Amino acid sequence: MANNFFGQYAYKDSLIHNLDPRVKILLVIFISIFLFFLKTYSHFILISIFIILLAIISKIRFASLLKNLKPFLLFFIFILLMYYLFSRQQLAYGILTVWKFILLIIIASILTFSTSLSQLVYAVEKFSAPLRLIKASPRNIAVMVSATIRFIPLLFLEASKIRDAQESRGANLKKIKHIQAFITSLLRKTFNRASNLADAMESRCYRDYGYTHFRELRLGINDYVSVLIVASLMVISLWARI
Repeated sequence: MANNFFGQYAYKDSLIHNLDPRVKILLVIFISIFLFFLKTYSHFILISIFIILLAIISKIRFASLLKNLKPFLLFFIFILLMYYLFSRQQLAYGILTVWKFILLIIIASILTFSTSLSQLVYAVEKFSAPLRLIKASPRNIAVMVSATIRFIPLLFLEASKIRDAQESRGANLKKIKHIQAFITSLLRKTFNRASNLADAMESRCYRDYGYTHFRELRLGINDYVSVLIVASLMVISLWARI
């Protein structure tokens, strides 16, 4: 739960925090796609400097970014080890691959540190508006995304409680029957929580129509300028590669 990406929002009076969440999500997507076009160390150094500047502008502590990278350390070591053992001549490409993953995680961390969960869900609802053409409800999609994100840490918490309870009774989670009991208990608690949530929403007369938001999203000058700057840098970088 401590390493959960979502729910790490910390309010700061920064340019990144004040951007429209839709713009931040789009910029993360664009930068992530752009990373896959980079092939040389020089390009990775430049994009790394740019991302570090974004983190500085966001007023995010580097210790927090390193904390988000920690759970992936063994994964990075594994990738490099595989390249070293089986494809040593392409080790440089393996280093770039790990570097790429690190930048992707940092970009995602900047998004979650500078954008609250409610803003992210609201942005998803706005992005889902075209789905009305196929009779899908953007509101329901946003609620499902919100519920899923909030259930993730609860799921790990329940799993930890069930594991401790079973081990205190002498269970061995290396045995099939004990694993089955663990999974059964976890699924039962998960479905109970989902049922309670559905009952609570129904009792509060939840509807996917006729609702309003306390604060409507509107693009400002900083949003347009940010998109223009990032897009220009990407175009210039791709043109320089050509």
